[in-house]
Amino acid sequence: MASQQYLDNLKKVDDALNAVDTQKLLRKSLGEESLEKELHPRLESISRLRQLAREYAPQVHNEPVNQITSILNQILNQLSSQAGADSSQYIAQRSNFLTNIDTFLEEAKKSLPHFVAAAVMGRGFLEDEGIRQEYKRTVESLRKEASDTIKTLKEEAGRAIEEAKKLAEEIETRARRTAAKISVQEAQRQFKDAQEGLSKDIKLWAVWSVIMVLAFFGVAVGFIFVKLPMEAEWHTAVYQTALRIVILSAVGAITTYVLRMLRAHIHMSHLNKHRQRVANSIEAFVMSAHTPEQRDIILANLVEAVVAFGNSGLLPHDDDTLGGQKLPTEAIGRLIGSLTPKK
Repeated sequence: MASQQYLDNLKKVDDALNAVDTQKLLRKSLGEESLEKELHPRLESISRLRQLAREYAPQVHNEPVNQITSILNQILNQLSSQAGADSSQYIAQRSNFLTNIDTFLEEAKKSLPHFVAAAVMGRGFLEDEGIRQEYKRTVESLRKEASDTIKTLKEEAGRAIEEAKKLAEEIETRARRTAAKISVQEAQRQFKDAQEGLSKDIKLWAVWSVIMVLAFFGVAVGFIFVKLPMEAEWHTAVYQTALRIVILSAVGAITTYVLRMLRAHIHMSHLNKHRQRVANSIEAFVMSAHTPEQRDIILANLVEAVVAFGNSGLLPHDDDTLGGQKLPTEAIGRLIGSLTPKK
Protein backbone atom coordinates (compact mmCIF):
# COMPACT_ATOMS: atom_id res chain seq x y z
CA MET A 1 0.00 0.00 0.00
CA ALA A 2 1.43 3.38 -1.02
CA SER A 3 1.50 6.07 1.65
CA GLN A 4 -0.47 9.28 1.26
CA GLN A 5 2.68 11.31 0.64
CA TYR A 6 3.57 9.30 -2.47
CA LEU A 7 -0.03 9.45 -3.68
CA ASP A 8 -0.05 13.24 -3.26
CA ASN A 9 3.18 13.56 -5.25
CA LEU A 10 1.69 11.44 -8.02
CA LYS A 11 -1.48 13.55 -8.08
CA LYS A 12 0.57 16.75 -8.20
CA VAL A 13 2.53 15.59 -11.24
CA ASP A 14 -0.64 14.29 -12.92
CA ASP A 15 -2.40 17.64 -12.44
CA ALA A 16 0.63 19.43 -13.88
CA LEU A 17 0.48 17.19 -16.96
CA ASN A 18 -3.16 18.14 -17.42
CA ALA A 19 -2.14 21.80 -17.39
CA VAL A 20 0.31 21.47 -20.31
CA ASP A 21 -0.89 23.50 -23.30
CA THR A 22 -1.48 20.91 -26.03
CA GLN A 23 -1.85 23.52 -28.77
CA LYS A 24 1.61 24.99 -28.07
CA LEU A 25 3.02 21.50 -27.82
CA LEU A 26 1.68 20.30 -31.18
CA ARG A 27 1.90 23.64 -33.10
CA LYS A 28 -0.10 22.65 -36.14
CA SER A 29 0.78 25.98 -37.76
CA LEU A 30 4.34 24.77 -38.43
CA GLY A 31 3.11 22.27 -41.00
CA GLU A 32 5.69 19.54 -41.66
CA GLU A 33 7.71 20.58 -38.62
CA SER A 34 4.71 20.17 -36.36
CA LEU A 35 4.67 17.35 -33.80
CA GLU A 36 1.02 16.53 -34.34
CA LYS A 37 1.63 13.29 -36.25
CA GLU A 38 4.61 11.96 -34.24
CA LEU A 39 3.54 13.05 -30.76
CA HIS A 40 -0.11 11.98 -30.84
CA PRO A 41 0.49 8.21 -30.24
CA ARG A 42 3.03 9.06 -27.55
CA LEU A 43 0.54 11.31 -25.76
CA GLU A 44 -1.98 8.45 -25.81
CA SER A 45 0.60 6.13 -24.21
CA ILE A 46 1.32 8.76 -21.56
CA SER A 47 -2.41 9.13 -20.91
CA ARG A 48 -2.87 5.36 -20.44
CA LEU A 49 0.13 5.27 -18.11
CA ARG A 50 -1.26 8.14 -16.03
CA GLN A 51 -4.71 6.55 -15.80
CA LEU A 52 -3.28 3.21 -14.67
CA ALA A 53 -1.05 4.92 -12.10
CA ARG A 54 -3.86 7.08 -10.69
CA GLU A 55 -6.33 4.22 -10.39
CA TYR A 56 -4.14 1.52 -8.87
CA ALA A 57 -1.40 3.45 -7.03
CA PRO A 58 -3.14 2.93 -3.64
CA GLN A 59 -2.72 -0.87 -4.04
CA VAL A 60 0.98 -0.65 -5.05
CA HIS A 61 4.08 -0.35 -2.86
CA ASN A 62 5.76 3.03 -2.32
CA GLU A 63 8.81 2.28 -4.46
CA PRO A 64 7.00 1.55 -7.78
CA VAL A 65 4.74 4.57 -7.17
CA ASN A 66 7.77 6.76 -6.57
CA GLN A 67 9.45 5.43 -9.73
CA ILE A 68 6.43 6.05 -11.94
CA THR A 69 6.00 9.52 -10.39
CA SER A 70 9.62 10.36 -11.19
CA ILE A 71 9.22 9.21 -14.80
CA LEU A 72 6.00 11.21 -15.24
CA ASN A 73 7.77 14.24 -13.78
CA GLN A 74 10.59 13.88 -16.33
CA ILE A 75 8.00 13.60 -19.10
CA LEU A 76 6.33 16.74 -17.70
CA ASN A 77 9.62 18.65 -17.88
CA GLN A 78 10.13 17.58 -21.50
CA LEU A 79 6.59 18.56 -22.52
CA SER A 80 6.77 21.91 -20.72
CA SER A 81 10.17 22.73 -22.23
CA GLN A 82 9.02 21.90 -25.76
CA ALA A 83 5.75 23.80 -25.37
CA GLY A 84 7.55 26.90 -24.05
CA ALA A 85 10.25 26.99 -26.74
CA ASP A 86 10.15 29.47 -29.62
CA SER A 87 9.74 28.22 -33.18
CA SER A 88 13.46 27.89 -33.95
CA GLN A 89 14.20 26.03 -30.71
CA TYR A 90 11.06 23.95 -31.19
CA ILE A 91 12.29 22.71 -34.57
CA ALA A 92 15.92 22.31 -33.45
CA GLN A 93 15.16 20.11 -30.43
CA ARG A 94 12.32 18.22 -32.11
CA SER A 95 14.26 14.99 -32.68
CA ASN A 96 15.85 14.90 -29.21
CA PHE A 97 12.48 15.61 -27.63
CA LEU A 98 10.83 12.59 -29.28
CA THR A 99 13.80 10.38 -28.39
CA ASN A 100 13.63 11.43 -24.73
CA ILE A 101 9.89 10.77 -24.55
CA ASP A 102 10.40 7.27 -25.99
CA THR A 103 13.18 6.62 -23.48
CA PHE A 104 10.99 7.62 -20.53
CA LEU A 105 8.10 5.45 -21.78
CA GLU A 106 10.45 2.47 -22.03
CA GLU A 107 11.75 3.17 -18.54
CA ALA A 108 8.19 3.20 -17.23
CA LYS A 109 7.73 -0.41 -18.35
CA LYS A 110 10.01 -1.52 -15.50
CA SER A 111 7.44 -0.35 -12.93
CA LEU A 112 4.34 -1.13 -14.98
CA PRO A 113 3.99 -4.82 -13.90
CA HIS A 114 3.24 -3.72 -10.32
CA PHE A 115 0.24 -1.67 -11.47
CA VAL A 116 -0.93 -4.37 -13.90
CA ALA A 117 -0.83 -6.95 -11.10
CA ALA A 118 -2.88 -4.62 -8.91
CA ALA A 119 -5.38 -4.18 -11.74
CA VAL A 120 -5.72 -7.94 -12.26
CA MET A 121 -6.25 -8.56 -8.58
CA GLY A 122 -8.52 -5.56 -8.19
CA ARG A 123 -10.85 -6.65 -10.98
CA GLY A 124 -11.03 -10.22 -9.66
CA PHE A 125 -9.70 -11.92 -12.76
CA LEU A 126 -7.93 -14.54 -10.65
CA GLU A 127 -11.17 -15.62 -8.99
CA ASP A 128 -13.50 -15.22 -11.98
CA GLU A 129 -15.12 -18.61 -12.63
CA GLY A 130 -16.06 -17.57 -16.16
CA ILE A 131 -12.44 -16.97 -17.03
CA ARG A 132 -11.48 -20.35 -15.58
CA GLN A 133 -14.12 -22.12 -17.63
CA GLU A 134 -13.04 -20.28 -20.76
CA TYR A 135 -9.46 -21.31 -20.01
CA LYS A 136 -10.50 -24.96 -19.70
CA ARG A 137 -12.47 -24.80 -22.95
CA THR A 138 -9.49 -23.24 -24.70
CA VAL A 139 -7.15 -25.93 -23.38
CA GLU A 140 -9.51 -28.71 -24.46
CA SER A 141 -9.85 -27.13 -27.88
CA LEU A 142 -6.09 -26.97 -28.24
CA ARG A 143 -5.76 -30.60 -27.16
CA LYS A 144 -8.33 -31.70 -29.72
CA GLU A 145 -6.65 -29.72 -32.48
CA ALA A 146 -3.28 -31.17 -31.48
CA SER A 147 -4.69 -34.71 -31.53
CA ASP A 148 -6.22 -34.17 -34.96
CA THR A 149 -2.98 -32.70 -36.23
CA ILE A 150 -0.97 -35.67 -34.93
CA LYS A 151 -3.40 -38.09 -36.56
CA THR A 152 -3.14 -36.25 -39.87
CA LEU A 153 0.64 -36.22 -39.64
CA LYS A 154 0.70 -39.98 -39.02
CA GLU A 155 -1.45 -40.61 -42.08
CA GLU A 156 0.68 -38.34 -44.25
CA ALA A 157 3.85 -39.93 -42.88
CA GLY A 158 2.52 -43.39 -43.74
CA ARG A 159 1.76 -42.31 -47.29
CA ALA A 160 5.19 -40.70 -47.59
CA ILE A 161 6.87 -43.91 -46.38
CA GLU A 162 4.98 -45.98 -48.94
CA GLU A 163 5.94 -43.58 -51.70
CA ALA A 164 9.55 -43.67 -50.52
CA LYS A 165 9.53 -47.47 -50.64
CA LYS A 166 8.22 -47.43 -54.20
CA LEU A 167 10.82 -44.86 -55.18
CA ALA A 168 13.57 -46.93 -53.56
CA GLU A 169 12.49 -49.98 -55.52
CA GLU A 170 12.57 -47.97 -58.74
CA ILE A 171 16.03 -46.61 -57.92
CA GLU A 172 17.27 -50.12 -57.13
CA THR A 173 15.98 -51.40 -60.46
CA ARG A 174 17.62 -48.55 -62.35
CA ALA A 175 20.88 -49.00 -60.44
CA ARG A 176 21.05 -52.67 -61.37
CA ARG A 177 20.46 -51.81 -65.00
CA THR A 178 23.18 -49.16 -64.91
CA ALA A 179 25.73 -51.30 -63.03
CA ALA A 180 26.23 -53.52 -66.07
CA LYS A 181 27.23 -50.49 -68.15
CA ILE A 182 29.83 -48.91 -65.87
CA SER A 183 32.31 -46.74 -67.74
CA VAL A 184 35.64 -47.87 -66.29
CA GLN A 185 37.53 -45.83 -68.89
CA GLU A 186 36.09 -42.58 -67.50
CA ALA A 187 37.13 -43.48 -63.95
CA GLN A 188 40.62 -44.41 -65.15
CA ARG A 189 40.95 -41.12 -67.01
CA GLN A 190 39.94 -39.10 -63.95
CA PHE A 191 42.38 -40.95 -61.69
CA LYS A 192 45.15 -40.48 -64.28
CA ASP A 193 44.53 -36.74 -64.47
CA ALA A 194 44.51 -36.55 -60.68
CA GLN A 195 47.81 -38.45 -60.53
CA GLU A 196 49.48 -35.97 -62.88
CA GLY A 197 48.41 -33.06 -60.69
CA LEU A 198 49.55 -34.84 -57.53
CA SER A 199 52.96 -35.58 -59.05
CA LYS A 200 53.45 -31.89 -59.86
CA ASP A 201 52.41 -30.91 -56.33
CA ILE A 202 54.81 -33.45 -54.81
CA LYS A 203 57.70 -32.01 -56.81
CA LEU A 204 56.76 -28.48 -55.78
CA TRP A 205 56.49 -29.30 -52.07
CA ALA A 206 59.69 -31.36 -52.25
CA VAL A 207 61.56 -28.30 -53.56
CA TRP A 208 60.05 -26.13 -50.84
CA SER A 209 60.95 -28.75 -48.22
CA VAL A 210 64.59 -28.78 -49.32
CA ILE A 211 64.69 -24.98 -49.31
CA MET A 212 63.15 -24.69 -45.84
CA VAL A 213 65.36 -27.42 -44.32
CA LEU A 214 68.46 -25.71 -45.72
CA ALA A 215 67.12 -22.37 -44.50
CA PHE A 216 66.55 -23.74 -41.00
CA PHE A 217 70.04 -25.21 -40.69
CA GLY A 218 71.51 -22.13 -42.37
CA VAL A 219 69.91 -19.83 -39.82
CA ALA A 220 71.00 -22.12 -36.97
CA VAL A 221 74.61 -22.26 -38.21
CA GLY A 222 74.61 -18.51 -38.81
CA PHE A 223 73.55 -17.87 -35.23
CA ILE A 224 76.45 -20.06 -34.05
CA PHE A 225 79.04 -17.85 -35.73
CA VAL A 226 77.40 -14.56 -34.74
CA LYS A 227 78.52 -14.00 -31.16
CA LEU A 228 76.30 -12.43 -28.52
CA PRO A 229 77.47 -9.28 -26.64
CA MET A 230 79.51 -9.53 -23.46
CA GLU A 231 77.79 -10.63 -20.26
CA ALA A 232 77.93 -7.05 -18.93
CA GLU A 233 75.42 -6.01 -21.58
CA TRP A 234 72.83 -8.48 -20.39
CA HIS A 235 69.79 -6.52 -21.63
CA THR A 236 71.06 -6.69 -25.20
CA ALA A 237 71.98 -10.35 -24.77
CA VAL A 238 68.47 -11.20 -23.56
CA TYR A 239 66.88 -9.32 -26.45
CA GLN A 240 69.07 -10.90 -29.13
CA THR A 241 68.71 -14.38 -27.63
CA ALA A 242 64.93 -14.06 -27.53
CA LEU A 243 64.95 -12.76 -31.10
CA ARG A 244 67.01 -15.74 -32.25
CA ILE A 245 64.69 -18.18 -30.52
CA VAL A 246 61.64 -16.58 -32.16
CA ILE A 247 63.27 -16.62 -35.60
CA LEU A 248 64.32 -20.26 -35.25
CA SER A 249 60.83 -21.19 -34.02
CA ALA A 250 59.19 -19.39 -36.96
CA VAL A 251 61.50 -20.99 -39.53
CA GLY A 252 61.05 -24.37 -37.84
CA ALA A 253 57.26 -24.03 -37.85
CA ILE A 254 57.22 -23.16 -41.56
CA THR A 255 59.58 -26.05 -42.28
CA THR A 256 57.31 -28.42 -40.33
CA TYR A 257 54.28 -27.18 -42.28
CA VAL A 258 56.02 -27.66 -45.64
CA LEU A 259 57.16 -31.17 -44.68
CA ARG A 260 53.62 -32.09 -43.58
CA MET A 261 52.22 -30.82 -46.87
CA LEU A 262 54.78 -32.94 -48.74
CA ARG A 263 53.87 -35.96 -46.63
CA ALA A 264 50.15 -35.38 -47.21
CA HIS A 265 50.59 -35.15 -50.99
CA ILE A 266 52.64 -38.35 -51.03
CA HIS A 267 49.83 -40.01 -49.07
CA MET A 268 47.28 -38.75 -51.60
CA SER A 269 49.45 -40.03 -54.44
CA HIS A 270 49.49 -43.55 -52.98
CA LEU A 271 45.73 -43.33 -52.38
CA ASN A 272 45.09 -42.32 -55.99
CA LYS A 273 47.29 -45.16 -57.31
CA HIS A 274 45.32 -47.59 -55.14
CA ARG A 275 42.09 -46.29 -56.65
CA GLN A 276 43.49 -46.68 -60.15
CA ARG A 277 44.36 -50.32 -59.51
CA VAL A 278 40.91 -51.09 -58.09
CA ALA A 279 39.15 -49.22 -60.91
CA ASN A 280 41.03 -51.29 -63.47
CA SER A 281 39.61 -54.46 -61.89
CA ILE A 282 35.97 -53.39 -61.55
CA GLU A 283 34.77 -54.42 -64.99
CA ALA A 284 36.37 -57.88 -64.85
CA PHE A 285 35.02 -58.65 -61.38
CA VAL A 286 31.50 -57.39 -62.12
CA MET A 287 31.24 -59.30 -65.38
CA SER A 288 32.35 -62.52 -63.66
CA ALA A 289 29.15 -62.62 -61.57
CA HIS A 290 26.24 -64.79 -62.70
CA THR A 291 23.29 -63.00 -61.08
CA PRO A 292 22.34 -59.33 -60.55
CA GLU A 293 22.56 -59.80 -56.78
CA GLN A 294 26.14 -61.06 -57.08
CA ARG A 295 27.03 -58.12 -59.32
CA ASP A 296 25.55 -55.71 -56.77
CA ILE A 297 27.58 -57.24 -53.94
CA ILE A 298 30.80 -57.26 -55.96
CA LEU A 299 30.25 -53.69 -57.14
CA ALA A 300 29.53 -52.45 -53.61
CA ASN A 301 32.67 -54.10 -52.23
CA LEU A 302 34.82 -52.70 -55.04
CA VAL A 303 33.44 -49.19 -54.58
CA GLU A 304 34.13 -49.46 -50.86
CA ALA A 305 37.66 -50.61 -51.67
CA VAL A 306 38.16 -47.53 -53.84
CA VAL A 307 37.19 -45.27 -50.95
CA ALA A 308 38.73 -47.25 -48.05
CA PHE A 309 42.47 -46.96 -48.56
CA GLY A 310 43.50 -47.52 -44.96
CA ASN A 311 46.46 -46.09 -43.12
CA SER A 312 49.51 -45.54 -45.31
CA GLY A 313 51.70 -44.71 -42.31
CA LEU A 314 52.33 -41.24 -43.71
CA LEU A 315 49.62 -39.40 -41.79
CA PRO A 316 49.64 -40.22 -38.05
CA HIS A 317 46.67 -39.35 -35.89
CA ASP A 318 47.87 -36.02 -34.62
CA ASP A 319 46.73 -32.46 -35.13
CA ASP A 320 48.37 -30.11 -37.60
CA THR A 321 48.77 -27.20 -35.24
CA LEU A 322 52.20 -25.66 -35.44
CA GLY A 323 54.11 -26.35 -32.24
CA GLY A 324 56.94 -24.47 -30.70
CA GLN A 325 54.89 -21.66 -29.23
CA LYS A 326 55.71 -22.46 -25.59
CA LEU A 327 59.45 -23.01 -26.15
CA PRO A 328 60.40 -19.36 -26.80
CA THR A 329 58.48 -18.12 -23.76
CA GLU A 330 59.99 -20.73 -21.41
CA ALA A 331 63.49 -20.27 -22.79
CA ILE A 332 63.26 -16.48 -22.53
CA GLY A 333 62.03 -16.74 -18.94
CA ARG A 334 64.91 -19.01 -17.93
CA LEU A 335 67.41 -16.81 -19.74
CA ILE A 336 66.20 -13.62 -18.06
CA GLY A 337 66.32 -15.34 -14.66
CA SER A 338 69.91 -16.47 -15.19
CA LEU A 339 71.19 -13.18 -16.57
CA THR A 340 69.42 -10.77 -14.21
CA PRO A 341 71.93 -9.49 -11.63
CA LYS A 342 71.14 -10.78 -8.17
CA LYS A 343 70.97 -8.19 -5.41
